[in-house]
Amino acid sequence: MRSLIMDLKEEIVELEEALRKAETNTVRGVLQEAIWDRNSKIEKLRPNGFVLADISLKDGTLLNRCLVFSTNDGIGTDAVSDTEEAESILKNDEEVYLQQEYNDGNFAGDVETNTIESYKLYYENCLSEDS
Repeated sequence: MRSLIMDLKEEIVELEEALRKAETNTVRGVLQEAIWDRNSKIEKLRPNGFVLADISLKDGTLLNRCLVFSTNDGIGTDAVSDTEEAESILKNDEEVYLQQEYNDGNFAGDVETNTIESYKLYYENCLSEDS
């Protein structure tokens, strides 16, 4: 799902570039409609929460409530929202990017997966009561 969202975001960038170069109102209208359509698809695909990981490193360091990202992710990529994908990254990738909120320790950085002693993954829904 994250890769589909990233593909749609890339399409939006290309459509916005074409929109800037468009010479007629008809073309502008079609391109703007395509951009709105992609944004609508992204909103439907976007998860309601994210996977959080409690990580224990072999040196005894504890990193609690970390968002999980692949080190292959680009800037602006959403955190992993699927526990199976997070587990795959932690087991199969050489490094994982972990990010804590300020209140949880404020750690952010790449961690070599071979330095991880253990981890616990859980899903946290981020929809507010007002939604």
